[in-house]
Amino acid sequence: MYICGGMEFKRRIVLLVCGMVAAVSASAAGLSAGFYTALVVAEFLPEYSYNKSWGSMVNFDLKSTLPLGRVFEFETRLQLSTANVHTINIVARPRIPLKTGELFFEAEPYYRIIARDRTHEVAVVAGFGYRFDYLSIMLGWSGRWLVPFNGGGKVEELANIVYRVEVFCRPQQCKWNISACVSNIDDFQIERWQQPLVMIGARYDLFDFLRLSARVECKPTGICHETGSFYGISARLGVGFILN
Repeated sequence: MYICGGMEFKRRIVLLVCGMVAAVSASAAGLSAGFYTALVVAEFLPEYSYNKSWGSMVNFDLKSTLPLGRVFEFETRLQLSTANVHTINIVARPRIPLKTGELFFEAEPYYRIIARDRTHEVAVVAGFGYRFDYLSIMLGWSGRWLVPFNGGGKVEELANIVYRVEVFCRPQQCKWNISACVSNIDDFQIERWQQPLVMIGARYDLFDFLRLSARVECKPTGICHETGSFYGISARLGVGFILN
């Protein structure tokens, strides 16, 4: 963790993101038909959230998933919050088939404006994983930079491990499913490796064009946290529109 100038910070962010996108694109390969989906999904997900630092808030989440052929998946995510903290991130995900399941790679540039604290947050996640019908696991790295609005001292976190372990009660392409997940990242936040998030999710494809979803997320206290008094919980309901 150290302080440096704004121009150097911008130059290093651009180089890092461009290098990650090039590396991930070069990794793309063919995908087995068992996991390939041609579905384009756009979701609106209102969410109630509480944490000890910011209190109660309502978040309005937008997500879209766009498959690009049989080898690549692209996601965009946007969150607007009454806590005056707003986030956008993009996920590039090439996939490689195996006899059972698939390997995948993820690259996520991530930007959050913490207007209540007059701070920009920029982060990058890079990881790889494996999934089949009942399990998805991912392991990777993240870097994060916090920059005040006034261009003052910058805070860097460059050595964080990210992980995600999610289990499903049914094959992932079924009409409905329920999952349980432990991770230190979700759609809109990145925690340190010792601060896990616990999530329970469900979805139901009501019609060929309409998807309903729900998720409850909790950040427990006292699990190797640097500040054990911090905790949070959120509940999300959503509706998605599916294009074949």
